Amino acid sequence: MPRPPWLSPIDKDASFEEHEKPFDEIIDTIVSSWDNQEDKKQIFRTQITQMYNNLLASRDTHKSENFGESIQTRVQRTVLSPFNSSDNTPEFYTMNAYKNEGILYKCYDFSMKPGALIMFLSEVFMQKYAFENLSKRCDVIIPVIYDYWLQTIRSDTNYDSKFIIKMQYLTGFRPLLDVSVTNSCDSVANRINNINACMQRVLFFHNDYNLGNIMFSDKDNKFGLIDFALSAFAPLDSFIGDENDNNNFYCVNKSLRRRSVGFGGKSKKRLQKKNTKKKRKKRRR
Repeated sequence: MPRPPWLSPIDKDASFEEHEKPFDEIIDTIVSSWDNQEDKKQIFRTQITQMYNNLLASRDTHKSENFGESIQTRVQRTVLSPFNSSDNTPEFYTMNAYKNEGILYKCYDFSMKPGALIMFLSEVFMQKYAFENLSKRCDVIIPVIYDYWLQTIRSDTNYDSKFIIKMQYLTGFRPLLDVSVTNSCDSVANRINNINACMQRVLFFHNDYNLGNIMFSDKDNKFGLIDFALSAFAPLDSFIGDENDNNNFYCVNKSLRRRSVGFGGKSKKRLQKKNTKKKRKKRRR
């Protein structure tokens, strides 16, 4: 996952702490691109500030919910480094997602800094906004967030804090990356494009469309959307793409086309015919 601009160190030789901005400056950076949306800027600023203060005041009050021992199934792991390099630079955070029946726990291990915590709170804010305002409107399933909290951790790593989001696990849904859809590739891409366009009509941008964040239910023929960590009321520059591409969705369209053999339809049949011809040739020899 690309990192938000307010978390990106400019100078690799400088320490990550030197690039940490004050709370108000981070909020200003986030909302600076939300043109002509003063009402949303004010709501975001007010709610994130309140969430931030409440979170610090209630830190460690959820220790009774020891999900670490009760949940055995880890479904995802992500590591984000603060630098754009592949060498041994320090990590910004690690994220582990655990599921337990119909509940998903998304757990961030990180070093306590305003920039990191605001990023996590922004994810909560944006996912709740999308669920309340866009799920029915855009015909897309978005997980309900039940709770979130902050815990102190003691480990051998550089991390001292854990931020946990407790949300609905989309039972019956799988990432589009793992699904063979019976519709044609273009049909699937069009449906996802329609969801994306619906959100953008009210200036909501997910900003991290990829085949791992788009979910599909074969049973209900429904699409779901997860991971709102980069969502905002404006597109991130790194996701705008080519000017000829529609709805800021070119990367998923291309991925779908590359994987078209995994979908039912003509492309899969062509592949089967080629394999049949090869087998026949081997037999003749």
